[in-house]
Amino acid sequence: MIEIYDTPIDAATGMSRREMERNASMSLIAKAFGDSARLDHDDEGRPLVKGCDFEGMISISHCADRCLLAVTREKDVSIGIDTETWREQLRRVAARFMTPAEVTVYDSPALLLLAWTTKEAVYKAARVPGLAFQEILLPIPAPDGKDFTVTARDVKFKATSVALSPLRAVTLAERR
Repeated sequence: MIEIYDTPIDAATGMSRREMERNASMSLIAKAFGDSARLDHDDEGRPLVKGCDFEGMISISHCADRCLLAVTREKDVSIGIDTETWREQLRRVAARFMTPAEVTVYDSPALLLLAWTTKEAVYKAARVPGLAFQEILLPIPAPDGKDFTVTARDVKFKATSVALSPLRAVTLAERR
């Protein structure tokens, strides 16, 4: 089972973007694990929780106005979550993170957001240094359902579109 926690990021606080994201992440860690838990990072920079009895995996994502925390308490499950809001920049950089076939299919704002958040989530779940986004292969044609399969270096990942609109996407990836 994977739990997802969500909180807004309040830009009106006068803090730097990094401070706001860290505060939002810490509030979600406390919500999921209690006040004694703290956010740390491993040698590869991946987030982990210390200060409590937890042996699973977490994944954190931020976008302009939200922070998400995905938690699995299963030791043999690897997860990744990503959220993003629409930016025209995604259209300009599509060829850098998608294959030519994907660029042709994932061409609307909602599908570009789905492609980006899926590749980010799978990258996090894969835990493979040096994995290129173009090695993460999206289904063609684009999925029309909530759950779909993505492949990265011959490893299959279950991807779940948690939220998808022309303005926002949230995708969760898992490998069992």
